Amino acid sequence: MPHQRDGIDYLVAFAPLFAIFVAVGVAFMQAHLQHKQLEQNLYDKRWKVREELMHLYWRTTDKNDDEFLLQHGIDLIIMFQHAVNLFGSEVIDYMNAYGTTYTARNYARIELDAAMLSGQAVQEHTDKLKDLNKRFSEQFGQMKDVFNPYLQLHSDQGWVTRLARRMDLWVNQEIPAELKSRY
Repeated sequence: MPHQRDGIDYLVAFAPLFAIFVAVGVAFMQAHLQHKQLEQNLYDKRWKVREELMHLYWRTTDKNDDEFLLQHGIDLIIMFQHAVNLFGSEVIDYMNAYGTTYTARNYARIELDAAMLSGQAVQEHTDKLKDLNKRFSEQFGQMKDVFNPYLQLHSDQGWVTRLARRMDLWVNQEIPAELKSRY
């Protein structure tokens, strides 16, 4: 007598297919989690650079602390070097301007101290230091606007819109200069 197939037989027959779907689902979930972990790690590194710049600003505006620079000067240089790999050109330009103003401000403070010790006129040095302090504060105020685009963990656009925008960028990059006039 032939065996009649029932629901259990069909479940047993499709069990390997079901296991494959589960394995593929787990693989996609792991890939998604790894991608999110990489985004979080990048965010943490970028945040650390921004935090170090803020710490530098607050530490040096509260008081003139040369000991801080001696202890953390190498760390700041290393942080600037890491920032080159973590950010785009606008942040690097901002950090260069920030560092230049910071250095000029420190030299102006040293010149003012030397002028005061030697009994020279200090008004010129005081005005220069005030201008540099003002510029340094203005640059600090711009920090949020410069860094925020790099400190976004999510996108406000859907994945289809982001894919279309990315594909447009890829296509536009691959058009040779001779052919651009034709499009």
